[in-house]
Amino acid sequence: MTNAPFPSKGYKFAVKFSDISDYKSKFSEEHFEVLYECRVDPPILGFAKPWADDEAGDFSCLFFPYTPKNLKLTFSASKDFQSKMIDYSEGFMHFSIIASLKEAPHIMGFTRAVFIGGFFIGIDQLNLTPSSNQSRINITGNTDVEIYWDMKDLLLVNLISKEGFGIGGFAEYEVKVIKSQSFKEKLIFVLPTTGQRAEIDVIFENGMSAAPAPPGIMKWTPIIICLILLILTLFIFVKLLERPTRPVTSSPAATSSDARPSNSRLSPRTPQPLAEYVRRTIDETPYYKKRGGALFDPQNTY
Repeated sequence: MTNAPFPSKGYKFAVKFSDISDYKSKFSEEHFEVLYECRVDPPILGFAKPWADDEAGDFSCLFFPYTPKNLKLTFSASKDFQSKMIDYSEGFMHFSIIASLKEAPHIMGFTRAVFIGGFFIGIDQLNLTPSSNQSRINITGNTDVEIYWDMKDLLLVNLISKEGFGIGGFAEYEVKVIKSQSFKEKLIFVLPTTGQRAEIDVIFENGMSAAPAPPGIMKWTPIIICLILLILTLFIFVKLLERPTRPVTSSPAATSSDARPSNSRLSPRTPQPLAEYVRRTIDETPYYKKRGGALFDPQNTY
């Protein structure tokens, strides 16, 4: 059994009677009274009270342990008691729940159990800055805890002092930032014997607007960028290869007549058959006379 956490209705220890049923309880019209009482030995651990369900016929003692903080105060005032009752090799102690009749205290019974104390921290967040980059965490109760965190290259946790063991102890840890890099971390405190777990958020701001990405992301970012650029380059290259080739239209070769320089003063060329016809007609025409020793050029006839 432990005190952090523990059932809100307490730990239930059954009480059974043999042949003295007249001593169980008594009734009246407005009051129901249980005629036995319960106590804890040693009483330093907590208190117990009787509980009965007459309809079901159940009778029990309910055990309520003190919190780790209260046990620390009690154990600090009882060093001799602490050294005698706690098994330092295991970090626990034995205790008894005793039930006895009110009208006959010699009629009694008891049972033994093992008590393992829990721990108490009292904070759930640490805010650190460059001007105040360290703090301390106090653990009250069972100091046999294990501490886990991920960013060991940025955050350091050291045990400074430790008093007591198992139930009424006290331990002080120093939390210190070792690199000026913004981060958010979580310290996890675990008590292996009971499974109790507590978490503290640690936030460090070095004045920058945003915390850097975790080391894993920083490592893969350049590789991802290179792959994206390579894929984009290949995509553009493939698209260029798939682009259709534009046909080249060759202009027809220039004819001999087109190559000749134009002369705006000359009339258009007369077709050769027509020129031959005109020449033949002129030669056969009566009264044709030569002028100035030059023949008429039929190419200029139109």
